[in-house]
Amino acid sequence: MFSTAAVRNDGLVAEQPFKLRFGLLKVSSVTFAGLLIGGLLAKSGAEFLEENEIFAHEHDED
Repeated sequence: MFSTAAVRNDGLVAEQPFKLRFGLLKVSSVTFAGLLIGGLLAKSGAEFLEENEIFAHEHDED
């Protein structure tokens, strides 16, 4: 008995599945862009909070 995943209903061997080109490059570029944009948003948000003294990091002198 044959596996139904590789054989079509008429008994012929099925075509090869669709393969994405440059898949790892696409995933890497989207990840890098997301981290870059997220980092820039976090930095500007922290600067805004500190500028308006909503959250100001206190420097302790030991």
